[in-house]
Amino acid sequence: MAQGLVEQALGLLIVATHHAVNAGFRLLATYIFGNNTVKQSIAITAPETVWLIQFVMPKTHSLQSLPSPNDARVHFAMTRPTHFAVVRFSGLAGDADIAQKTADLSNFMDGHQLRRAGPPTLVRYDPPWTLWFLRRNEIMVPIQPIDVLP
Repeated sequence: MAQGLVEQALGLLIVATHHAVNAGFRLLATYIFGNNTVKQSIAITAPETVWLIQFVMPKTHSLQSLPSPNDARVHFAMTRPTHFAVVRFSGLAGDADIAQKTADLSNFMDGHQLRRAGPPTLVRYDPPWTLWFLRRNEIMVPIQPIDVLP
């Protein structure tokens, strides 16, 4: 089981209000594949996040440089740099898997004296049509900044 820390770079967060995973994924995927006002494809730099479907845009874009979406359900928001404790796993990410991996990550955080700064989030890296055994998932928990010794 891979566990560790990840730092999220300052980026643009694309947020859709549609909560169904497959429909939300398709909605945002059509935007990044060119269903926008200038028909521009945009590479994503981070996974989609479940419960609220979102993608992180590359640093090369700003709110002003992104083409407007053609679908009013797609929204943009800026995010702040955040540190996360992360556990990575493969498979379908069912309720039992999520609960176990969240508990594993919580134990890891407690053992390394990492302080939570928010709730856990399930992150899925693959589209819904990816075979279950090839899917990459993570549980991410935002943590308070870590003081680094000189």
